[in-house]
Amino acid sequence: MLQIGPFKISKLDVSVFCITLILGISMFYDGFIVRPLVIALGSNGSVLEKTESSALVLCLIYLSKLAITIKLTHAREVQGKPPLPKLFYDILTFVGFFLGLILIFVFILEKDITAILATGGFGIMLVGIALRDLMLAAFTGIILNSEKPFQIGDLISINGNNLGTVKNMSWRTTTLDSPTGLIIIPNLQLANSVITNYAKPDKNTRCTLAFLVDYDVPIQMVERIVNGAILTNQNIKLSESPTVFAKQMDKDGVIYDVRFGISYYRDVAYSENEAIRSILSQFIALGIRVSYPKQESLSADSRITPNEWHVELVKLLSKNLHFSKLSADDLQVVATHFQSVEIPTGTELTTAGVANQNLYLVCSGLVQQMTHVDANGIVQAKWVKPGEVVGLSAIRVQELEPVTFKACSGVSAYALSSPGWEALQAAHPSVAWRLQTISTTQA
Repeated sequence: MLQIGPFKISKLDVSVFCITLILGISMFYDGFIVRPLVIALGSNGSVLEKTESSALVLCLIYLSKLAITIKLTHAREVQGKPPLPKLFYDILTFVGFFLGLILIFVFILEKDITAILATGGFGIMLVGIALRDLMLAAFTGIILNSEKPFQIGDLISINGNNLGTVKNMSWRTTTLDSPTGLIIIPNLQLANSVITNYAKPDKNTRCTLAFLVDYDVPIQMVERIVNGAILTNQNIKLSESPTVFAKQMDKDGVIYDVRFGISYYRDVAYSENEAIRSILSQFIALGIRVSYPKQESLSADSRITPNEWHVELVKLLSKNLHFSKLSADDLQVVATHFQSVEIPTGTELTTAGVANQNLYLVCSGLVQQMTHVDANGIVQAKWVKPGEVVGLSAIRVQELEPVTFKACSGVSAYALSSPGWEALQAAHPSVAWRLQTISTTQA
């Protein structure tokens, strides 16, 4: 097997080339092969000459088809396009040899092909009736190739099932490479099927996830948490921002749908996994559980009503690096000096270079830390995760805020204002001193 680029040259191809070369030399040197055969076999020279000419025509057609195949394959590879289906080359071969046979009959054998075509037409009709399904499958394959609902390398599904990558298209069947193995689908079935092509009109596609959350969690908070979880995950290559819908009220909670676009259709499973991981991570950080069946008995404190939502502040503080080393009693004291706030989009939570600002414990929404401007004049920023604290300079002695934090969506947070911090220092100086010491140590 000889390799020329991506194309493999078989022994048959080499043999035909050699035969063509010998026949061409014989034709050029007038009887190089025919005359010795006439003498040896005592045959009619004209019959052997016509046979030689006919064989040369067929060999040239075969080599022409081979050259066209190599040229097209190489050109499509250079252009980054998938290879043409095998069916295209089969049709090319059939047309080439059919025209070659007509050429042989008319110009070499000098036969009148009118009667042959008439007789052949009747024979073709009988064969067509006998091979009706095969012919329909072949013509369906031709139609699929001309309309191009998909091409080799595309990811498709048939009637919502049989998901796979198109590997080959022949006269009768189309072959898909699926995670469970090769799927061979008759072209007749494809003609009457709904085909979903994930590679068209472009490489973008949409992911949809459904999840169930308790009625106790406000819809606005779920929207902010889920939006933030997906937008801040750098492993998800978004082409369309996420949209969260409260889809249905179930007996166990509210069913939500989140939809977001990604830039490459083959990354659906990976992107959905990353989205679920981020959403669960932020739910856990905020003490929110995905809903569960309510048939079992539940203790009163295992569910949180809307009026009791702010008592979760103590839990959030206990999970934060700057507050987790305080005792349970100290956390209760500190929590009484926080206030629940709703921050509009575009608001600066803290401003770099300014002292005595508020401290915020972010619950939900998108908050960006605007760190610095790089050499290209682009502001470098990173996202603040729910459960993290911003504005720690508020509880540190004579310290200016080093960076600016900005709300990029509506944000729910707990705020410890400057008056609140002063009240904590006045009423519980030892607690304030411990918190200040821990925060300075963690800086």
